[in-house]
Amino acid sequence: MKDPQNYLPKFVSDLRCPVFPERPAELKPAMRVWVNHESWFVSGSEARQKFIDDPLAWITTVTDPVDELRFRPTPESPRFDFQGRPYFFRSAATHDAFVGNPPRYAEPRRAMKKPMAG
Repeated sequence: MKDPQNYLPKFVSDLRCPVFPERPAELKPAMRVWVNHESWFVSGSEARQKFIDDPLAWITTVTDPVDELRFRPTPESPRFDFQGRPYFFRSAATHDAFVGNPPRYAEPRRAMKKPMAG
């Protein structure tokens, strides 16, 4: 999802800043912050810096870029910064796989995973 700010206003009328929820988020590329493959829009440069300084304070769940499973990162979650973006991992094994070949995992795969049988 390269430019969600172009279509989000059609679907979301009141996107709030995760750092300052009383403020609307600015749907501008400069106000978008990435963690793993997810992005958040913030309300301004102060909110952007607060988010960057401590992303775990503002996010809930993300997708592990290696095994593509959703989880809630904690301060104990393995982390690796690549190309200016923090990546958090569910396990040391997925962290190590990412570190071994960051370009392979840095961009999300476009194919949907098949649901588990059951």
